[in-house]
Amino acid sequence: MSDVDQAGWNGRKRALPLRDGRSLAFIDAGAGDVPLFLLHGYTDSSRSWSLIEPHLAREYRLVMPDLPGHGLSAATPLPRLEAFADDVAELADALGIARFAVVGHSMGAMTALVLAARHPARVTALASICGSVTPGLVAQTTLGAEIAALSDPIDPQSAFL
Repeated sequence: MSDVDQAGWNGRKRALPLRDGRSLAFIDAGAGDVPLFLLHGYTDSSRSWSLIEPHLAREYRLVMPDLPGHGLSAATPLPRLEAFADDVAELADALGIARFAVVGHSMGAMTALVLAARHPARVTALASICGSVTPGLVAQTTLGAEIAALSDPIDPQSAFL
C-alpha cells in the first residue's frame, strides 16, 4: 500500500460539465474492471475515501465524485437526493459505465438508495454506511432544520460542525 497524497487530492480531480451547465468534480482511479462508485456524506467530499482507495484500487475501478455543492462540484439549485442520484448516473454515462456497484456514507448512502431506486438496472450492488432508509426523515428533525439553515461555505467553527 502506498502513502495517500492528501495535499494532491484536489489536483487529481477531473470535471464533468453536466447537461444543466454545472460542473461535477470526480476522481476515476483504480486498476480493476469492476466499477465501484463511492459517495461521500454531507459536508464532506471525495477525499473521505482517500484512505480506502489504496485498499480497493487493485480490484475495482473507483469513481469518487464530489456530490453537488461539496468539494469542487457546483451546487444544484434544488439540493435533493434525486438530483444527486441523477448527477451520478450522468457521470456514469459520461464515463461509459453501464452497470456499477455503489457504496455510500451518510448522505451518500441515501443518495445511493435513491440511485438504485431510480436506475435499478444499473446498480449491481449497494452498501450503505450510516445511511437512512427514510431520507425524508431529515426534513422532520432538528438536524434537518440545522442543515437547512446552513449556508455555503460552512464555517468550520459553527455549532453544527
